[in-house]
Amino acid sequence: MSRPLISILVVTYNNQEDIEECLLSALKQKTTFSFEVLCHVSASLDETKTVVEKVKEKYPSLEAHYALERTSLAKGREALLPFAKGDYVLFLDGDDALEENALEVLMQTLIAENSSVVSCSYARYIEGKKKPYLFGKNATYTSQKQIFNALFADISLRSFMWGKLMKKDLFLQNRYVFDDINDCFEDIPVIASSFLKIDKLVTIKNPLVLYRLRKGSLTESSHFQKRTYRHILALLAVRLTFEKEGAVIPLKSFFAHKNRIILSLLYDKKRDKKLGGSKEYFASLKPLIHLLFQKKPLLGTQNKELLLIEKKWREIEK
Repeated sequence: MSRPLISILVVTYNNQEDIEECLLSALKQKTTFSFEVLCHVSASLDETKTVVEKVKEKYPSLEAHYALERTSLAKGREALLPFAKGDYVLFLDGDDALEENALEVLMQTLIAENSSVVSCSYARYIEGKKKPYLFGKNATYTSQKQIFNALFADISLRSFMWGKLMKKDLFLQNRYVFDDINDCFEDIPVIASSFLKIDKLVTIKNPLVLYRLRKGSLTESSHFQKRTYRHILALLAVRLTFEKEGAVIPLKSFFAHKNRIILSLLYDKKRDKKLGGSKEYFASLKPLIHLLFQKKPLLGTQNKELLLIEKKWREIEK
């Protein structure tokens, strides 16, 4: 078998009902080039591991890695990267799936546009029905200003790790793993830091990824308590990374989209209220929001959240 051009990296935890469909949608991709599928199986409480093993019996090419303990999505992705042989990577969560021509469309677009990243739209899959995301569009961004304006507008270019075909080197050379957020908003700092190294990005209107929303899933459960706090941590990581890298243009885009970012935080606040967030908790967020948008640099500020982020930098740079 020739060396794969693309590595599909799947991370799964407690996905016994969906992981087979997810893996088969990846393994059965119709392409004109070689690809591989790798799966990180976090120590689950259900039969996810058993299902993955059954799929591997039928498709020996599936490369499965089993963790002995519960690991975050971010750590699962990081664990798979050293094993990926492709020049490009596509991340997929264990409860999602790909359309059968997704890889071919993404790769051909990337080649035609001579881009480092191609991002596709998606369809929500709710109670057996597909609902395409309404704001996907075909667009080409050819400067840092355009790329980060699109990213922080969070409309046609979403901040999810999945649904993006990207050069693997973007992660190996400049990755930011922030698993302390505990599987909530961990994508944001990774995507933002990776995009610092590109000068062109393409979005595709076609929904090539099936994003499943199931009652009781991680995104719909109390696992996501303190969403607003975790979101702020991720955004602080983005700001600090821009400052650390001297990324003036992305930082200007960040401030230019302050209202859009606050709107997202208000949505998270609504979710936190529904899950019983206390007055003390919401009061503790106010100084962090002020910190997030203050004009003076954050680097060197003695704040426990910022020190946590800087600690992560030191760990990554070792």
